[in-house]
Amino acid sequence: MELEPMQEYLVSNVERPCEMRENKTHRQRTYRFPNGFGASAVSTHFSYGGREGLWEVAVMSGDDIRYDTVIGDDVVGFLNDDELGDILVRIYALEGES
Repeated sequence: MELEPMQEYLVSNVERPCEMRENKTHRQRTYRFPNGFGASAVSTHFSYGGREGLWEVAVMSGDDIRYDTVIGDDVVGFLNDDELGDILVRIYALEGES
């Protein structure tokens, strides 16, 4: 799934040069969903897949990473944009915390 349908839940979109690696970019997107969950998606030199320009995503509850959802028990890495979109839809559909 493409990321466009999730844009209304995007609360932060940061892109800046990586301070430790020349010609590299740090990207982070934060999403908040009506069910009380959110997602933190990062692509950095140090994230899973970031060196290849891919995303790593964590399921969030407030400011805390959740390790106990059906999405997984850790962050999910090496995601292209479509795969990130698929994960965001799954987080959006989780049983709510609200």
